[in-house]
Order: sequence, then structure tokens, then C-alpha cells
Amino acid sequence: MEPLKPQKAFYHLDENHIFEPVSYGAVALHQIGRLYAGEATAILPHMHLGWFELTMVTTGHGSVTTNETNYEVKAGDIVLSLPAEKHAISIDPKNPLRYDFFSFSAADDTYRTVLKELAQNARQSRRVFQDERISSLLSLALGEFFPAPQKPNPVLVASLLSAIVSYVIRDFAIQARSSAL
Repeated sequence: MEPLKPQKAFYHLDENHIFEPVSYGAVALHQIGRLYAGEATAILPHMHLGWFELTMVTTGHGSVTTNETNYEVKAGDIVLSLPAEKHAISIDPKNPLRYDFFSFSAADDTYRTVLKELAQNARQSRRVFQDERISSLLSLALGEFFPAPQKPNPVLVASLLSAIVSYVIRDFAIQARSSAL
């Protein structure tokens, strides 16, 4: 049998790339969307420049690699990728991934210092976690952008994105305290 050739990913919510980040309160939005991976989908290694990314698996199995560290993922898992990291996603062909993603940075000083500290501390920690609050909030945020050409409510989006980032910061602070014990 011939090996599967990588295929382009199918972005269910296909207006996911924002070429100039958009500030929603203290959070700058770089990307938001949903990907339905097929059995031969490959998300090849690519560099995250000055932003963080959450990859939230909704169904299926696969793995997320950040800077040579491979994390097996399943439904409910969230992976945090950090700025200046190489990032790739592999799909289990028998149970392809569907996942939501959200790329962000700090739009002002409210989060800038905390996110810088998070990036320094998280480089050495496990990046896969679960948090139903983040999953719910990201689904709500996606609903503000899609289906297009709906215009998102900027106040609501700012609140949702701020809450997501706040929960990420809290989750990693709790994880850091737990590993220090």
C-alpha cells in the first residue's frame, strides 16, 4: 500500500489568519479558527514569532510538537505553544483531529509582563493541560467571528479573550506551584 501524501488542512472556519493583529482590550488577536484534519493532513513545522498559541483538541488523536518535544493529544487537551518556537501537528489517520486554535500576544502592559514570565517558566514544563472553562470561552469567541461576514462584538470579544488568557496564566501558575512541591 502506498503511503498517504500530506494534504492541505481543511479549515472549517476559513478566515482564520489575521495579517495584522487586532487589539481587543489587553489581548492582541493573531489567529482564531477551527481545523478539521483529514487522515493525510499535515501541519508542517512552522515558527511562532512573537505570539502564543492554544491548540484545543475537540475530537480525535494526534500529536503536537513544540521545539522537538512531542505531546500526544486527545479530545479535551489544550497545548500551549510559546513565542519563538517551532510548532507542528501530526494527525492519527484512524482518528483524525479536529481542533480550535487561538494565537495571541499582549496588546498593552496589562498582560505583557505576566506573559513574558509565563513564557520563561513554561519552556521547561509540560504544555498539555485541560480546562473546560477555556474550551467553553474559545467556542464562544469563535462564535463571534464565524460564520462570516458577521462582525464580532469588540467588547464581548475583549472579555472572552481576556478571560481565556487569564485562565491560561492561572493554570500554569498552579502547575508551577504543584511541580515545586
